[in-house]
Amino acid sequence: MKLSCSCQGNTPISRKLSSSPLSLAIDFVLLCALASISMELSPMDPFMTLPSEIIQQILSYIPDFVGIESLLSTSPWVKTIFQSQPRRVMLDLIRSNPITTVPEIQQLLYNIATINSPSTYCNSIDSYLKLCPNAQTDSMAEGTPFGLRDQMTTQEIIHIIPLAANIQRLACMCLYTMQQNFISAVEKSLGPTAAQRAAEPIVWIEEYRVYWVLWHFQHYRTLRNTAKYRWNWSKESCKDLGDTYMTWNNIFTGLREQIWTIASVLGDLGLHPLYGYSHNKGAEKINLEEEEGHEEEPSIAAWEFPAETPIPIPFFSSLEPPPRLHSNQGDFPIWSPVPLPDDDSQTEKFWGRTSRSRLEMSNCAPMIHSYTSIIKSRPAFQQAWRDIRQVEPFRRIGVMVWTRWRMYSVGLYSSCPRGMEISTPDGDYVRETDFRLSMYDTISRWLALVGKPPPDVGENYDNSPSTLAKIINPR
Repeated sequence: MKLSCSCQGNTPISRKLSSSPLSLAIDFVLLCALASISMELSPMDPFMTLPSEIIQQILSYIPDFVGIESLLSTSPWVKTIFQSQPRRVMLDLIRSNPITTVPEIQQLLYNIATINSPSTYCNSIDSYLKLCPNAQTDSMAEGTPFGLRDQMTTQEIIHIIPLAANIQRLACMCLYTMQQNFISAVEKSLGPTAAQRAAEPIVWIEEYRVYWVLWHFQHYRTLRNTAKYRWNWSKESCKDLGDTYMTWNNIFTGLREQIWTIASVLGDLGLHPLYGYSHNKGAEKINLEEEEGHEEEPSIAAWEFPAETPIPIPFFSSLEPPPRLHSNQGDFPIWSPVPLPDDDSQTEKFWGRTSRSRLEMSNCAPMIHSYTSIIKSRPAFQQAWRDIRQVEPFRRIGVMVWTRWRMYSVGLYSSCPRGMEISTPDGDYVRETDFRLSMYDTISRWLALVGKPPPDVGENYDNSPSTLAKIINPR
């Protein structure tokens, strides 16, 4: 078994273990390396020499479900210690992880575990919501401790590990794929300097946006399959579950486009999202034999649909990476989530990188929406309007995931409150006038990202710089 955090080398590694989370994280990497080396030299469990208290500390403070999964499958001794206090270790592990420490993720995890319990039965959406409330409305407030149901067995608790590890792998695959696509698109259209900025390390909120979507996909998949096969809901009830999921989870329009972004990337990776509704506006009847839907990705953004249109969350019959990805996982780096940001930093706040911004849509969504609304009635921009509304290629490069800073630093964001001077994450500062691009230049840059020509406005077009601050970023 290859450990996710194994290090290369052929020299035994030893180090006195410390109690701080950072030191424990370093210890975990070193212990994984030691295990990897020792397992090659001897079949004996290398962790047998460590006291159980040390292993409990390591299990409780390492924010890496993939690493923990590898450790449990490699070392019978570590697994025995985990099983001796599974509830305590699992709660500590969930709270120490920068993603699962967030209340709404904890609630989704709790709901999934509750659904999977053989003793759980719900006969309707309403009965389910009474048992498993919504994380953003009537369940955990910020800072409320997360709990596991008292009835959970050791096996049910252990089952959380591979579930969370799979989501971690998928998140890393999606983020890596989107960033590589983004770097390539930026380099072709804006040059190598901009591409270097596009390649800056991914920050917490960018990771969180992907993890949040994946946990919802897992939650909906678990709920849908259980309702259909174990609780024996009717086809109409199963369809209503999909149609209303985003509504009763308070997933508004901008975040729905974020969900479609991750679904499209997973589809490109070989998974099969089913979107659950017809794009044919004239279609009045729905075939309930195909209530999970079809694989036709929406070509326009979620905000383009009429407000009364039900938008189901995509359904995945499986969230396991396909075999070709299993065999090529070395092509995708798998990493632990980055630490939580400093929410008190004014710089982080302005650039939309704090945890408080996690359930807000990315700044690019209102900017694209505003531009498409403005140019819709301008004859010279008609082809550009049609091109920029086709959002599938924009999803592949992650524009609904990246922060305002990433988009600004490559020259794709042009909004800032007038008269302001803002510090930047790289230690510099920018003035409001630095943001100003003409509408023509901004749209041309966005179209060039996906290989489309600029608007054909003619030689006499007034190409003076402007800002959309009042529309996009009112303050």
